[in-house]
Amino acid sequence: MIKLLHAADLHLDSPFSHLPPEQGARRRQEQREYLALLPGLCQKEQCDVVLLAGDLFDTRQVYRETWQALQSALEACQVPVFLAPGNHDAIGPDSPYCKGSWPDNVHIFTSTEIETVDLGAFTVSGAAFCGSELPSLAGYTAPADGRTHLMVLHGEVSNTESPYRTATPAQVAASKLSYLALGHIHQRGARRTATGTTYAWPGCMMGRGFDETGSKGVYLVEVAESSVQVRFLHCSAPRYEILDVPVTELDQLCARLPADSRRHHYRIRLTGIGPAPDLAPLQRKLAPLTASVQLEDLTQAPLRQVTAQEDTLAGLFVQQIQAAMETAADDAQRETLTLAMELGLQALEGREVTLP
Repeated sequence: MIKLLHAADLHLDSPFSHLPPEQGARRRQEQREYLALLPGLCQKEQCDVVLLAGDLFDTRQVYRETWQALQSALEACQVPVFLAPGNHDAIGPDSPYCKGSWPDNVHIFTSTEIETVDLGAFTVSGAAFCGSELPSLAGYTAPADGRTHLMVLHGEVSNTESPYRTATPAQVAASKLSYLALGHIHQRGARRTATGTTYAWPGCMMGRGFDETGSKGVYLVEVAESSVQVRFLHCSAPRYEILDVPVTELDQLCARLPADSRRHHYRIRLTGIGPAPDLAPLQRKLAPLTASVQLEDLTQAPLRQVTAQEDTLAGLFVQQIQAAMETAADDAQRETLTLAMELGLQALEGREVTLP
């Protein structure tokens, strides 16, 4: 059995431009610190190889501290590490992959053409984005030699044309690989299978904004002679979370936050019908309980009270609903009419009408 660690899309040295400069710098430092999870997981799970499926770096500009942290983490894995550069960190004259020496256990794929490294009991193949040129699985088939064949690529698998499509499902099926480790898609996806070849995206290892919410991590893959097991390992990195909180439950908001909320970043959206909340004191109250917090007021003011005696379109509408209620067959019909009146008044006030 071959055990491998599959990670992707670390996007080291991201600018975190949505945060104040000092918080952005702190997040970049957290990215460096969490690189130590890779050798820790590798040793704990007794992995045979590490596959990193591209976009390790967010841009071609890499801080010295990041370079040193990455070098140390990869060397500490103490097993072969294979890197397939992606679209953000493509191979080129100014690529971070070409700016210094790497640990002896690290192999970087540097061509769009698929290269294969023989490790005895198994092989690892891969290719790289080179500038705007992307790698392709087209035409590749692993040899039928009874060994385990792995591959690492950055890109999409789709039947639709895309500047990031490295393979079609038919090409994955024809590859006869045991496992294809992919990157580029930041949302973790369930394992997929195409005629015996298992492939997956682990998502990004650490969220960088509110479009990358929830727990992040890596995949632990166990490849046996007749089966492939894929297990997600959660990393304890700070998370981005979005919470929808009814304005009527503001007094319970602090209690809703988890015990470790000080490590995480929150966007809290206040919803429902009620008086507009005062956000400033709420922001001050939540600030020490979170790493950062954004408040969005999505509440609506209460509907204006309308009577049937009003000489307005709204008054005429209420008059008609009330007349229908007097002849309603039962309570269910009256409830439906009450709802119709509420939604109708919302529409007459120019509000977005949403069914409960």
